[in-house]
Amino acid sequence: MGGPTCAGIATDSPFTTVVHQFHRPLHPERFHQALRSLAQGCCRLRGQLWMAPAPECRILLRGAGPRVWLENVGPWPAYLDAPPPGLSSARETNATVRAIADAGHPSTVISATGEDLDADEITRLLTDCQLTEAEMKSGFTALADPFGLDTTHDIDSRRAS
Repeated sequence: MGGPTCAGIATDSPFTTVVHQFHRPLHPERFHQALRSLAQGCCRLRGQLWMAPAPECRILLRGAGPRVWLENVGPWPAYLDAPPPGLSSARETNATVRAIADAGHPSTVISATGEDLDADEITRLLTDCQLTEAEMKSGFTALADPFGLDTTHDIDSRRAS
């Protein structure tokens, strides 16, 4: 697996859907800034995020119009039985991150739908949100989290309270 992938899905309508996938965690503050631009230009956002402050957790992205919400839905499916061997080394080396970034493993996939979307601009915007090699090596879990994604929102446990 290489770097980010992006696919534009053509339709007969004036709306375009751009799907972007990459295999490094997102820097929370850079993504927070990029999300503003995405929300303004898209009528629909969907996806899953691999965020640096909560690397073991799958974050869902949903958006309609200018409203966007994120939800920590717990561990990545591949981690439900047991953490994969060498998880700490996966945080340190890009090659290992790419090697485990398949179905159920951490990766970011975002589908953006809007009128006259520029796929190249969305790719650039989201690619710039990824952690750099230096950030990957320096221990990124301590980055500030403007979203508060380090906790799982369990609806069933709130009902029981």
